[in-house]
Amino acid sequence: MIRLSRQDWKAIRAETDNDREWLPGPQQKGENPLTGLEVGEEQVEAWLATLTMAEDLLEGRKLLPHFRITASTGQGINMKRFFEEPKPFDLVLSITGPAIAPYLESGEIVTSGEFDQIQRQFGGGGFLTFALWFN
Repeated sequence: MIRLSRQDWKAIRAETDNDREWLPGPQQKGENPLTGLEVGEEQVEAWLATLTMAEDLLEGRKLLPHFRITASTGQGINMKRFFEEPKPFDLVLSITGPAIAPYLESGEIVTSGEFDQIQRQFGGGGFLTFALWFN
């Protein structure tokens, strides 16, 4: 999905017309009739940053924070190991911490500031609206 989304945006940015765009690029001005939103360069850059963050998490280059564990131990969840070394999933034990203990590591942890910066670039439409639209 990440690779294909990058390819999509390369093609969208190269497009020059402005005729009935399902997913307009920043060079194609006007609100989209479906969403009422306009895509600016800020949203495209934020989306590409989101893809990079997701890829870093899925490849284990960055770790996902856990609200109960990261602050006290400085460790985060290695999502690559979470998906590649699955164990029986228990929602309650994952939320409270014991079920994710096997995937905890020290390393670079994605911060709430990184999430907030991306969220701000999507403006009033919000990240979720754009994420659903862009995918």
